[in-house]
Amino acid sequence: MVSKVIISDYAQQQLDSYVLYVLLEKGNPQAAKNITRDALLTRDRLLNIADSLRFLEDKDLAALGYRKILFKSHDYLFI
Repeated sequence: MVSKVIISDYAQQQLDSYVLYVLLEKGNPQAAKNITRDALLTRDRLLNIADSLRFLEDKDLAALGYRKILFKSHDYLFI
């Protein structure tokens, strides 16, 4: 089943901030590129697996239908 994936403005801002931090503050363009690529791959995976993911441990967020996915190569949680 293909799900609709919505990237919230807040999640996009978080991702942009992480990428810019790694790029500008840490001076690591390869790591910034890897984070961006991993985010896009994760978004694409969500299209097919979103309904099978675990709900968040937070009861309020779980009640709203929020589920958890981790980036394949990085540990970030975007809400």
